[in-house]
This record gives sequence, structure tokens and C-alpha cells, in this order.
Amino acid sequence: MDYRHIIEWLIRKPGAFESYRYQEDLFPTSRFRMAYDALQETTPSRSSKEYLKILKLAAEEGEVQVDEALRELLEGEKEAVIAVESIRELLANWIPFRR
Repeated sequence: MDYRHIIEWLIRKPGAFESYRYQEDLFPTSRFRMAYDALQETTPSRSSKEYLKILKLAAEEGEVQVDEALRELLEGEKEAVIAVESIRELLANWIPFRR
């Protein structure tokens, strides 16, 4: 299952992510899973919605770039919370990853 095929549907119905049969397929790398787990710890009521925004960003901007941004956020290299805005900021500042 490629998340890029269903991300728009999941964004419109974020509650569906919680019980999605193939949920494990929606974590392209272990860092995406770690980010979702961190979101569940820090903002449980919004974790699914925020994670889906991150996944959509990966579909739009590149999975490798978002994975690298998640690495920095998870390792605490940057003082920021795991959120799509933090990832966008990192991506904007990385010249090698710009298209």
C-alpha cells in the first residue's frame, strides 16, 4: 500500500487513520513511526491529524527530505516540536535538498 494513493482521503477523515486496517503501511520508515509515537505522547488528541499532515508533506516534498528532518527533530538537534511547520522550516533551510 502506497500512502501517496490514499493520503488525501485520510486527511479529510483523520479519525479513519486510527482504525485503518493497513496502518503499519503508512509509516514509510521507522522515523515516521517514531514521530507518530512521539506525537501520541505529547499531543494525543491531535496526533493522527498532525501525523497525516507530515505524511502529506512527504508525498509533496519528498520522503527522504522529510525523513531527514524527522531525524533532526527526534534526535533533538533542533529545538523544535515535531510538527509539519517545524519540518517545513528545516526543509526551507536545506539548500542541498531544494528542488
